[in-house]
Amino acid sequence: MNSSNLLISQRRLNQKLCLMLCRPNTGKTVLSSAIVDELRCFEGTKTAFAFLTYQEAKTSALSITHSLIFQLAERDENLMAIICGSMAEDLNNDIIATSKLLSSLIRYVGSVYLVIDGVDEISELERGILVKNLLKLAKVCNQLKIILSSRSEADIMELLNNTSVVIRVHDHNEDSIKDYIHERSQHMFDSRNSFHRQKPRSGRFYCRYQVVQKACSSMLGSSWI
Repeated sequence: MNSSNLLISQRRLNQKLCLMLCRPNTGKTVLSSAIVDELRCFEGTKTAFAFLTYQEAKTSALSITHSLIFQLAERDENLMAIICGSMAEDLNNDIIATSKLLSSLIRYVGSVYLVIDGVDEISELERGILVKNLLKLAKVCNQLKIILSSRSEADIMELLNNTSVVIRVHDHNEDSIKDYIHERSQHMFDSRNSFHRQKPRSGRFYCRYQVVQKACSSMLGSSWI
């Protein structure tokens, strides 16, 4: 995806925190997944991620931080030893203690990327706690880089607008979405042999054009069409 290449460019990676602003249905989760896949190919780095959805609106900043911790420590005895040496009771209930542990792990590892998709999907209170703690981590962990994706929400923008590189994804991935829709619609029609037998080829391509046109309109607005 073109947006993924944009974000993984050297210029972007020199920034500590990147916020991907996305309109609804413009492929932010697909893009975040592509970014995670790219980052996992980087040697000498670790990547941890969280994909949040409206179905997980009650997810807490604490539980997200727990997930990031255990992803970083997975299959690493030294990092697991750091976790075991922490106060388990504090980690279960205290976001400050948990964030300090995450900070210790990141500094031990060195180069770390955190990718969190759908920050806007959790409650305003919890995402405020999460973002503030991520900003603190970015200040104390020199080799940490953070990529967040979100819709444009006032509270998120207030916290991040002056502290991050803001990329408006829909300004960069139009061609990628067009290509994806074209590919999927082609596959849909090619998989229906009965439809091929009943409809002339010209009718098939006209129908596909209509599907693409309507999908693009709903995703990115009428300015495309």
